[in-house]
Amino acid sequence: MKICDLFRPGRHPAGQAVRFAIVGVVNTLTDIGLLNMLTWLFGAYRGKGVFGLNFISYGLATINSYFLNKYWTFDDREARHEAAKFTQFIVIGLLGAISNSSIVSALTTAFAPPALLIYICDSCGSWLGLPAIAPKVLWLNAAKIVATLVVMIANFFLYRYWIFRKHANPKQ
Repeated sequence: MKICDLFRPGRHPAGQAVRFAIVGVVNTLTDIGLLNMLTWLFGAYRGKGVFGLNFISYGLATINSYFLNKYWTFDDREARHEAAKFTQFIVIGLLGAISNSSIVSALTTAFAPPALLIYICDSCGSWLGLPAIAPKVLWLNAAKIVATLVVMIANFFLYRYWIFRKHANPKQ
């Protein structure tokens, strides 16, 4: 397998893993960007407010993920079972959104931003132009990255072996 083959749609597991990672980066940036925009608009950086805002950002990124994974990562162009696949994807998406949102909410609520982060933001914040909420925003993003990594691993295997698997009998 050539390096360029890793980016072409196909069934090779190494290529799928590389494409899944690229789609993951695109969706993670979409998710984090939306979460930051929503938290800025609504002023929620922890607790139930973060759970709801994260659920929205994760959900929108998941819809994008479905189409990128279906057509590029797993090269699934079969029209059969489309409604079932989309339903399965939504189920995984909902489980992922609940898990991801719970982790982000728990980390930002149970733990305050680390003292070193607060110190750096307080010490350097004025000359860097950081607002007073910088430690909360940075801590929220750190929690989001942890949650994303945990959920991403589970999602890959669920997508590959449940939703986008190739059936042994094409008439299934």
